[in-house]
Amino acid sequence: MFRPVLCLLFLSLAAAAQNTASISGRVIDSNGAGIANAPIQALNLETKTPYRTTSSANGDYAIKALPAGTYNVTLKFPGFHYSPFTQDNVKVASGAALKIEMKLGDNNYSTLGDDPFTYNHSIREKSAKLSGRVPHASDGHPDLSGVWNGNDDLFPEDPAAKPWAAAKSKSLIDNNFKDDPGTHCLPSTLLINGPFLRKFIQTPKLLAILTEDDVIGYRQIYLDGRKHPTVDYPLWLGHSIGHWEGDTLVVDRSNFNDRGLVGNYPHTEQLHVVERYHRTDYAHMSVDVMIEDPGAFDRPWNVHMVWDLAPDEDVLEYVCAENNADVKHLVGK
Repeated sequence: MFRPVLCLLFLSLAAAAQNTASISGRVIDSNGAGIANAPIQALNLETKTPYRTTSSANGDYAIKALPAGTYNVTLKFPGFHYSPFTQDNVKVASGAALKIEMKLGDNNYSTLGDDPFTYNHSIREKSAKLSGRVPHASDGHPDLSGVWNGNDDLFPEDPAAKPWAAAKSKSLIDNNFKDDPGTHCLPSTLLINGPFLRKFIQTPKLLAILTEDDVIGYRQIYLDGRKHPTVDYPLWLGHSIGHWEGDTLVVDRSNFNDRGLVGNYPHTEQLHVVERYHRTDYAHMSVDVMIEDPGAFDRPWNVHMVWDLAPDEDVLEYVCAENNADVKHLVGK
C-alpha cells in the first residue's frame, strides 16, 4: 500500500537531482602540482547561501547539489590572502557540470619557514592524532589551559568597511605594510588569528593569554564579575571581561584606542569585540569572533577559527625595538 508513495518520493528525488548542478576542478600551484585541503566556496548571489568543500590529496574538488543561479567562486588559501582565486558571476544552469581550475601563485606555498601556515603544519598533524575528553578545571568549567596553534578562518567573509577604512586598508597592502604599527614596534592587529602559538593560563578569576609575535605579548581576561572601566581608558588591545555560557567562554572587549588595526583594517574608539571560546575535544578549540565598529564598518564582521592543541610546544619571547633598522628598507610598490 506504500509503493505509490515511495515511487513518488523516488521520482521527486530524481527530479531534484536533475535540477541541481555541480562545479568541480583541481587546485594547483604554479608548477601544476595539486594542493590539498584548499577551501573552495561558491556563494549564491541570490540567496547568499555558501556551498563549501575542500580539495582532496591531489587537489581535486567538487561542489555538488548546487541550485541553478549565479555564484561567486572563491579560494582564499592561508598564505595567499592577498592574491586569492576569485571568479565572479558564474552562471550555473540546471543540470550543468562546470569545470573550474584554480591556480595559485608563488606566494611562499610549501616553502618551510616563509609561510607560517606551512611552518606549523606538523603541529596540526600531531593534533589530529590526539584524542580524549575536554579537561575541566576545579570550578567545573572547561579548562582552556595549554599552548594552542592558531588557524585562519578557512572561509573568511569580507568586512563591510566604510570607504575611508577600505581605502586605508588598500593603502596598507599596496605599500607592503610599511605603515603597519607592528612595523614600528607598536601593537598591530588585535585579532589573534593566524598560525601562531599562544598560551592560555586559566584560573577561576582570570584567563591570561601569552602570544608570540606580538609587541605587548599578553592579554588579561577578567572572570571575577567586574565591569569595563567607565572613565576614558583607551587601550591598544582593549579591556576584556569574560563569563561562561554553558561550556563556552564569552569574552567582551571594549575601551579601545583608534591607533591599531583589526585584521588589515583601521578602527575607531567605537570598536566592540565579542569572542567565544569552546573546547570541542581534547585537542581542538572553536574560536568565534564578532567585530563591530559603526565608525569603520557598516555591519558586524564575523570570524570563525578552529585552533589545535600543541602540547609539545611553548611560546618564545618576542623582542622589538622602537625605530628598528628594518623600517627604512620597507618601501611601497
